Amino acid sequence: MCESGRPYKEWLEKQVVTMDMLLKSAPAPTKVPSEKETVLLRAFGYTTETLELLIVPMAADGMEGLGSMGNDVPLACLSKRSRTLFDYFKQLFAQVTNPPIDPIREAIVMSLECFIGPERNILENSPDHVNRLFLKSPVITDKELAAIKNISSGVMKAVTIDCTYPIADGEKGLEAAIKRICSESSAAITAGAGFLILSDRGIGLDRAPIPAVILYLRPLTAPLALVLSGARAPQFLVAGTHFCVCVRESQGVAGL
Repeated sequence: MCESGRPYKEWLEKQVVTMDMLLKSAPAPTKVPSEKETVLLRAFGYTTETLELLIVPMAADGMEGLGSMGNDVPLACLSKRSRTLFDYFKQLFAQVTNPPIDPIREAIVMSLECFIGPERNILENSPDHVNRLFLKSPVITDKELAAIKNISSGVMKAVTIDCTYPIADGEKGLEAAIKRICSESSAAITAGAGFLILSDRGIGLDRAPIPAVILYLRPLTAPLALVLSGARAPQFLVAGTHFCVCVRESQGVAGL
């Protein structure tokens, strides 16, 4: 039998890395000073509606707030106000009758649990194939992100790449930053990185964040650099971004 050919259970027990293991030695995440909260909220396109209708319900109930299907908000391209790039992706009305499937209402058949980190050749079979990070959900907290950033050696070594650019440089600065991100991603892979954390936390009065949609939109930036370097499979991208406000936006980044 297949299950008796290798000691898979033993491999799992000895090789799998869990978030609890990482959190034991992880530093505390950096807290945002209260006087900077409003500035950052505006910089990333948060509105009063975003806070009251999206974030507060998720924080209170642990799930997305209930609302009507479809989106009849005017198109972002017609707005006179600055809108986030996510707003330009229009979600069509889902004309279906079956209920949605999710890990909350359909836990018996669906789960968000996943393994991330360096992947090995699927045609081979060894204990090293199990040496990956196990997550209960692909969406992680600040503390868990800090734990991944703290991995400084081994096959899961994490490298953080700054995803901001000088405001004064305008469009040319954005283009140069995207090229830099591609170059740094390839260099990190060559140096043996297991996780690439694309972070927009370098934002400041003179530096603007690059929208997460641009960073993960194939074939524009980092994913393209990884594919061209022939090292896409062994690495894992972690989005350390403030742009993902709700479930739909998180799905947009993950799906791209």
